[in-house]
Amino acid sequence: MAEHTTTQRLLFPDTFPKPVVAQFDRRQGSSDGGAILLRTANRCLRLTSSLAACLVDQRQPGKIRHELRELLTQRVMALACGYEDANDAERLASDPVHKLQVGRDPIEGEDLALQATLSRFENAPRRKPLFVEEITPMKRGLKYRPIVFHGELEGRWTLHDTRDQVMDFVRRWSPETGITVRTLVLWLGVATSKFYSWQMRYGKVSEHHGWVPRDFWLEAWEKQTIIEFHDRYPLEGCRRLTFMMLDQDVVAVSPASVWRVLHRAGRLGYWNRKASMKGRGFQAPLAPHEHWHVDISYVNLAGTFYHLCSVLDGYSRYLVHWELRESIKEMDVEIILARAREKFPQARRPVSAKSE
Repeated sequence: MAEHTTTQRLLFPDTFPKPVVAQFDRRQGSSDGGAILLRTANRCLRLTSSLAACLVDQRQPGKIRHELRELLTQRVMALACGYEDANDAERLASDPVHKLQVGRDPIEGEDLALQATLSRFENAPRRKPLFVEEITPMKRGLKYRPIVFHGELEGRWTLHDTRDQVMDFVRRWSPETGITVRTLVLWLGVATSKFYSWQMRYGKVSEHHGWVPRDFWLEAWEKQTIIEFHDRYPLEGCRRLTFMMLDQDVVAVSPASVWRVLHRAGRLGYWNRKASMKGRGFQAPLAPHEHWHVDISYVNLAGTFYHLCSVLDGYSRYLVHWELRESIKEMDVEIILARAREKFPQARRPVSAKSE
């Protein structure tokens, strides 16, 4: 008998003339043997691989243990086997048949994703991007071309050709897929009021006071000429550059237009300016004592609230120093930080504060 096996046995003394023993001594066993047929069907139809190709993985590449295709295959196969809840992933993570479904070795392969990872995978998309395959007959088979409208219709002026294309798209796929018009419109990122106003103007040229291209707008070659002329005379101001271009018959524009073109091209910025860190999130420290966090929270002791001020190291999460006070002010926090600095005088200490 192999190690780490159960010792349960079933005896049948009254059924057979000779003793028959049923013993469960297999360490790697599964009750979903029929799922192997699902794996064969999935490989032939390329179901999960085609669906995974339509999804965008927004996770950080260095922290990925389970590929997007593996997560999708694991969840689809679990549903096909009757496991509707993601809580079953804890028990099926080491199941050899389910590991075989995602292409891993059933014995030596790494365990599958747990419930927390599958829940994040299912709840990640906030707005469903719409991918539809338009089939065009070709001489040698079919050509699949994905149509993607998501993200291209929000907060901008829409050409009448694009507007009519959206209308045709919704009218075609709503009856075929059974998805309501309202749902399709929301997935495309268009407000329902705007969509119904487009219905009134279907087949007509847009005539309103939006940002329609004008004849007097600068063309691309004019903007490029202004930038190249500025690179030839980098020390001249916008007004002087304007009249120099007029004298040399390069391009005829106003000083304000020259300033806008150079400003958008980044030619008027300060030299050696550091890139802004706004919107990039917190940069985690790479060594101990590079960044400390000051956390201030309330503690209820026997009905009395006290202020707990703690200093944490951002890299190791080590509690550098803490104090419990009845009241706290800016000076008290400075004193607590000074006492923490006395413990580690050689450390670099950029500090960020948080209050709860």
